Amino acid sequence: MFDTIGSKKNYEYIVEQIKEMILLGHLQVGERLPTENELSEKFGVSRTCVREALKALEVIGVLESRQGGGNFIVNHVMERTENNLSLLFTLNNGKTEDLIQVRRCIELESVRNIIQNKNDQIIRELECIIEQFDQCEDDESFVRLDQEFHLKIIQSSDNIFFCFLINAVSHLYTQNISHVTKVISRSSSYDSIVEEHRTIFQAIKERDWGKAEAALIKHFTFTEDDLSSLVLLESSLPSV
Repeated sequence: MFDTIGSKKNYEYIVEQIKEMILLGHLQVGERLPTENELSEKFGVSRTCVREALKALEVIGVLESRQGGGNFIVNHVMERTENNLSLLFTLNNGKTEDLIQVRRCIELESVRNIIQNKNDQIIRELECIIEQFDQCEDDESFVRLDQEFHLKIIQSSDNIFFCFLINAVSHLYTQNISHVTKVISRSSSYDSIVEEHRTIFQAIKERDWGKAEAALIKHFTFTEDDLSSLVLLESSLPSV
């Protein structure tokens, strides 16, 4: 099942082979790997090299070492990669417009999925959030509900990759929602923002994709002044 390795850093070859076997379905979650001695013989390397590879696989989140039980394939990738995309975005000087475009694309497709799936439970949960807007007594509560509304849409998309992306950039995503809410509130009232959310919700409830698409596009349309204000607001805060 395993191939002997070449002159590259030995542990990297081992990591690549095990990852490839997971991708091909040859190794499944819960499956126990051979012992370190067995892996050492199969790969033709030292046990030290095998240990380095196993540690690297644990860091990635696909392997777990259990005391006295051996090494098992697991699925902890989400926890290990959380915030890594946020770091990638920040280190590469990602623009505010980039994040807004990602939000718009993901939420549009999420709403499409919700409408097609016809899940009444999701409708009730979104309606509960909308009703709470009318009871907001401070900016903090308003921003929290704004974040809940948008995250609920994505979490209800029935698309595992959308959920993964949002979890991976959760810090940036919720921070951006907060900033957008504050910037928009400077040029319009919170009532108008709530009305936009209510229009989006009503379109989802009526399963009217055309109406929902138009409402979301309007919600994510910003003037140059809005974008400039967002950039200034985000640049004044500590980095991720």
